[in-house]
Formats: sequence, structure tokens, C-alpha cells
Amino acid sequence: FADGDSSPVISLIVTDEDGTYTAASLGVAVNDVAPSITVSGANETDEGSVYTLTLADLVDPGDDPVTEYLIDWGDGSAVQSVTELGDVTHTFADGNSSATISVQIVNDEGTFDGGTVDVTINNVAPTLALSGASTSIQNTAYTLNLGAIIDPGDDTIVANGITVYWGDGTTETYSSVGDVSHTYTTVGDFTIRVSLEDEDGTFSDVATQAVSV
Repeated sequence: FADGDSSPVISLIVTDEDGTYTAASLGVAVNDVAPSITVSGANETDEGSVYTLTLADLVDPGDDPVTEYLIDWGDGSAVQSVTELGDVTHTFADGNSSATISVQIVNDEGTFDGGTVDVTINNVAPTLALSGASTSIQNTAYTLNLGAIIDPGDDTIVANGITVYWGDGTTETYSSVGDVSHTYTTVGDFTIRVSLEDEDGTFSDVATQAVSV
């Protein structure tokens, strides 16, 4: 039987010289069988990176065309609908977190579970563009530019979350990027280091600058 749910009646028809007769009949309940697919993807990804989920190998013994596949990415984003098997991509906005991706199959008989994938979303450390002269003069203000902060995740630098280690034992914190200055009172070779703090933690040495005084 090509399709369920249905209730066909099987009839035995007999024909002789006197005519055609229904000799017997049998009612049959044909049950619908849920379709299935293979759902696969990596169990780990970085925030802000493109994640690929693969839908493949549709199996349905009945004559039930699939109208769509519904993908719930498990991160609060809108359910995505696709009509074809294959690769589907998504970007998880923020880590550290975890998500369970679930897929449903929709055909003329209803909606069926297709499969799940558990994913760990890793946090990625932010970076900062740092620039300044490679030399300075003792007891003269040295200017350092704290440039753009790049974070692939949906993260925000906290107040006073930019820390500059000037290399001479002096440390200063800032809440925004731009030009900052420092006066070296001794001569020598110093390495300026910058750390950043957001809601996911503190990230050391996201940028460095060498300066000779």
C-alpha cells in the first residue's frame, strides 16, 4: 500500500458463467510510517563562526512529499524553514554556551521529529588594534592609540575594562578606545601590553607594542 493512514477494503471477485460476484472482503488499516532523515554537524564551534548542519538521506515508505524541514537552532533565534536536503548554515552569536539543534520534517501527514545535534559554542577572545611610535624620550609624554576592538561574539567591554601595562611597572585602566599617553621617567626598552575584560572574563595580552626610551 503506497500511503497511510488509510482503510482500504480488499475484495475477492469471482466470475463464472452466471456473472460476477464479491466472494469475500477484508478491511485493512494502513498505518502511516514517520519519515526519517540523517541530521549531522560538528559538536563544537566558535561564536561568530559559520556553522554547517547537514540534512541527508530522507526515508519515507509512504507516498508523502515533504513540504519543509524546520530547524530550531536552540539559541533563541527564529526557527528556519528549508525545502531541500543539504547543508544549512547558521552563526551562533555568543559563547560560552550550549545549544541543541532540532529538526522537524513536515509532510501532508503532519510534523515529525527528524533528529538533534548538541553543540558547544566557544567564546573567542577579543582583539584590539594597538599603535604607537617605537621610540620615546625620557620625561616626555608618549602617545599610544587604542584602536578598534574586534570581538566575533556578542560581548561588551565592561567599564574600565581596558588595562594598559606600560612595561615600567605602571598600569592604567580605560573605558573607551582612543589616544592615551604616558611619561617614561627612566630609559630602557619596554613592552606595552593591553588586556581586555568583558562579561566572559579577562583576556591578557590581546595586543602589545615595543617602545625604546
